[in-house]
Amino acid sequence: MDQHIYARWLEVGTHAGFVVLIFTFLIYVFALLDPLVPPQELTRLWSLPVDRYVAATGAPTGWGWLRFLDRGDYLNFVGITVLASITIACYARIIPLLPRMQAALAALQILVLLAAASGLITGA
Repeated sequence: MDQHIYARWLEVGTHAGFVVLIFTFLIYVFALLDPLVPPQELTRLWSLPVDRYVAATGAPTGWGWLRFLDRGDYLNFVGITVLASITIACYARIIPLLPRMQAALAALQILVLLAAASGLITGA
């Protein structure tokens, strides 16, 4: 039963994330919101090392993109965040249905995912 609930939440979350991605992409493509980095400059800037790209564009790092949700190019990150968060929501939904040890492991997985998303866990 818990696998079906997980799968149903995963399906709904994936569809919702996909809809958000399409919607925010259309906002970007039709220039309904000004981008932080104009599209005509992207090909020149893409070849830069990341530190120079950030310096040249004023692009945020980490969770700094949240300040730029009024920009068409950064609004797209909302859909990506929805898709990246689906696993956490699915685990949280089934924890009450799992045996104690499995529930504890699922809770630990949620904590690890949240710590990684927060920036506490890095590859550097």
